[in-house]
Amino acid sequence: MLFRLKLIFQSHWYIALLVLSSVITMLKLLLYANHVEPQHFNTYVILLSLGSFLAFIISFGTVESTTKTFARLFSVKKIYSALASYRHIVPVFFIRSLFLLFALAIYVVVSGQKSLVWAIVLCIVAITVSMTSLLASMQRSTMKTNLMAGTSLLRAVTSMIAVFVGYSFSQTYGAILGEIFAQLVSLLVGFYLLLKSHSVNYRELVSLSIKEISEDLKAMKSVKFYLFLAYLIMSLPLYLDRFYFELNYSIAELAPYSLCAILLSSSYLMYNSLFQRVGPEMIIKAKRGGSTAQILILGGRAVLIGAFCLSILFSIIFLAYEFGWAVDLVNKYNVTPEIIFLMLLISLTNGTVIFEGAFLAFDKESGFFTNSVFYMLLLGLAILANFIFELTLIEFLYVYLAVKLLHVFSTITVFWLFTKNQNISQVVT
Repeated sequence: MLFRLKLIFQSHWYIALLVLSSVITMLKLLLYANHVEPQHFNTYVILLSLGSFLAFIISFGTVESTTKTFARLFSVKKIYSALASYRHIVPVFFIRSLFLLFALAIYVVVSGQKSLVWAIVLCIVAITVSMTSLLASMQRSTMKTNLMAGTSLLRAVTSMIAVFVGYSFSQTYGAILGEIFAQLVSLLVGFYLLLKSHSVNYRELVSLSIKEISEDLKAMKSVKFYLFLAYLIMSLPLYLDRFYFELNYSIAELAPYSLCAILLSSSYLMYNSLFQRVGPEMIIKAKRGGSTAQILILGGRAVLIGAFCLSILFSIIFLAYEFGWAVDLVNKYNVTPEIIFLMLLISLTNGTVIFEGAFLAFDKESGFFTNSVFYMLLLGLAILANFIFELTLIEFLYVYLAVKLLHVFSTITVFWLFTKNQNISQVVT
């Protein structure tokens, strides 16, 4: 009984911290959007989104595969290898970032539209986000999710201040440099606290040989190629949406989406934070003989928690709109109730990220990849429809909502097809 109460208490603290972190992040973006002109805000979020997307390129599936690898190392009491893995992984990230910088430099020279500073900033964002993601994987896979949420909160609070301080020095790159500073602060503090929470001395990690770390990582099987492609495909709309819309719509049409897309990002952050908690639990439970039903119930609970939090968030947004609490911001970006409602519906469909852990738990990366390819085909059809019919941005968002709903259905269907031979008769007690 005492153990269960402790778990509930810890779970509530985790949820409270992640909600607070998401609220602060959203508030920061809203305040920044209100502080600058729409075109400047759009420039900032596009730079940040592209940098985060390039983090996937640098990772090339490494961070994504650690969701399973670290959880399995933890389950077999090899916590030192999981924590020391940065000595093997981070140097690889830096080498890849140099190749990325070279590619971006070529793009700058050929296109003539950007500067070398732009390319360097994107690479710095990418390498920083990659390392932050690696730390988050260590924290969640070693069951230190409260610490992970606390690190996220520290990053959100630091970013809230650093973005505005940076903007005061440079309107173009100042805010991005502020984000980088916040990432680095949370990275160092979060890793230090992680070592303390496991009573691990840093010298003990340094004493491990790179060969030993590498062998332990390879011993825990993971399919990097499938995971890389699947996660890359799933991240396309999240990180490249504003860039795509900038190429196809005027700033007048793009402005309301740029602002309201903050809500989409918040929903993804919410569900991803929940996944970071239940993902390792699903993997460990499956490794210990848990049934498909047990895994799905774990994921289903997380989805319901996320939907409840999003409902509260959007209720506040609708109240703010109806009572004119942010009338200047609404008028500045031409926001309408229709686009807010569309953002709500699309945000709820982001709950599919939770069930990525269900695919991983049963070693069904191929199923996850198959589902992501289907999603990519749907996105391609949506873009083709936009090209042929020259849809307005609102019309395209309705098409995108249809794509997301079909993706929810395909996730359920593909998971059933790839796990139908698993035992689903076991009932959770």
